[in-house]
Amino acid sequence: MEEIIFLNIDELAPNPLRPRSSFPYESLVKLSDSIRKHGIINPILVASTPAGYVVISGERRWRAAKLAGLTEIPAIVKKSSSEEALILSLVENIQREPLTIFEQGSTIQRLRSDFKLSLQEIGEKVGLSLNELEQRLKLLGLSDKVKNEILERKMDDRETLELAEKEDEKEIYREVIKKGRHSF
Repeated sequence: MEEIIFLNIDELAPNPLRPRSSFPYESLVKLSDSIRKHGIINPILVASTPAGYVVISGERRWRAAKLAGLTEIPAIVKKSSSEEALILSLVENIQREPLTIFEQGSTIQRLRSDFKLSLQEIGEKVGLSLNELEQRLKLLGLSDKVKNEILERKMDDRETLELAEKEDEKEIYREVIKKGRHSF
């Protein structure tokens, strides 16, 4: 098992070979707020190089932790070449599979029913607005047929959340068929 150590946040450098090239500020602010409330749940992965530590995996967490004012960050240190660091970074990004909108909605629903949290409390804890939470909950009410079409057509979260604004499920289904891309 690899050891988790705490590193000075200012002594880390971004991986110049990283696959991810954009870090939208709004997204970093949300993650920063979450880190302030909950801390860093998973340590970042860094490579030890002659020039110092380079972030292999977890650059968003590192940047958000800096925004949150942290001075140290939990990390796992790997001894790896530039090639290995790039491969690890790519693998980590490929393996990460976010929750679907429906899984998010179901979890929000469980927080409400099992733990009696209000939407406002949930929003504050997970960094989502009241509207974003309500959209996810509304989409849970769709029939399995429509949900499956959305998933099969690999609609992105933005497209899926826009569907929550529509009232009629038939209209939503038509929109899914029109917008979505079928996975083959």
